[in-house]
Amino acid sequence: MPSLRSALALCATVAAAPLLARGAPFGDLPREEPLPLARGALPQDGAKGEGPQEKGGLDALGRQLRGEGPWTPALGPAAPSEPYRAPIVSADPGRSGAWRTQLQLGTQHAASAELGSAEGRLETRRLGADIRALRGDRDEGALVDVGIEVSEYRFRGATGLLFNTDSPTEDVVGIGAGAGWRGRVSERWEWLAGVSVRAAGEVDADFGDALTYAVLGTATYRPQARIGWTFGALALTQLEDSAQVIPVIGVDWRIDARTQIATRGPKIELSRELDGGFRAYASVEYQSRQYRLDDSGPLPEGVMRDRAFAGLVGLDWDPRFGSEEPTSKRLSIFVGSNLWREIAFLENDRTVARSRLHPGMLIGISLRFGL
Repeated sequence: MPSLRSALALCATVAAAPLLARGAPFGDLPREEPLPLARGALPQDGAKGEGPQEKGGLDALGRQLRGEGPWTPALGPAAPSEPYRAPIVSADPGRSGAWRTQLQLGTQHAASAELGSAEGRLETRRLGADIRALRGDRDEGALVDVGIEVSEYRFRGATGLLFNTDSPTEDVVGIGAGAGWRGRVSERWEWLAGVSVRAAGEVDADFGDALTYAVLGTATYRPQARIGWTFGALALTQLEDSAQVIPVIGVDWRIDARTQIATRGPKIELSRELDGGFRAYASVEYQSRQYRLDDSGPLPEGVMRDRAFAGLVGLDWDPRFGSEEPTSKRLSIFVGSNLWREIAFLENDRTVARSRLHPGMLIGISLRFGL
């Protein structure tokens, strides 16, 4: 069985193919042409007379499939996506069938925090990249995504966490791919569906044992132009524990022309558009990652699980916020703290070590642009 190291090379080849193949369905788009989709969202029109509306689109789908952090790839390795939702732009019927590509880059740093129930400290650094192809108009849309996230876990003096070691793991990687679809049944009803596959673990871990899968389906009802209610279900597998089916309930409420409160997957966010293309927000979100360990460490072929609730405040800059023009780039920065975080190690569906961390600062930045 190949390792994650082999899969990394394949992932890089697949991600680069749209950029190198002139015959690709989206490879000949003019480079200066603006993209009509912000990260993970498909273009939709607001209700008549209300101007452009902002909805979660496939970004919400990606967050539900991952259940992960604030900036990483959408339907791929996840963990995250950046903490913003896209301004919805008016559809361009003449371009609705054309594929467009985007590249997302991001980094996140969790400052050193003390382990609560064991000796030692933990500092985490992450770096992610995500390439996607997407298309759509007011009534339907589709997205295909490939991404990677590399994380460095710096344990210091963690002698009481896992037997015979003070550093249970160091570098882990997640790679993945996914696809999503959106459709409209009527002016009030929309549907969303998606699938994803992800492999995450140490680079020499067995690839087949590092795979997880997720499927999501939701329906959104909009009784008014400024509010929408979402219902659905998320089914996902895990590396050690049993598969789960989780109900999905969400709300998207535009309080006024510039203020919005919305759920985005496992996150609730209050945002306010400012002048000059800026948007400020505050959010609380649940993040979850799990990694397959290789057979040479202190817990051969076990699993490390990292779960957290994070509180964030951030600022996005998009030169086309507040307009109906398609957007092709966005810069996002955020700071915050892990309000609750737990590291656990599992083997054969059994937890062998667990420790909560004291709150620690988070900081991150992401950049998205069209290709």
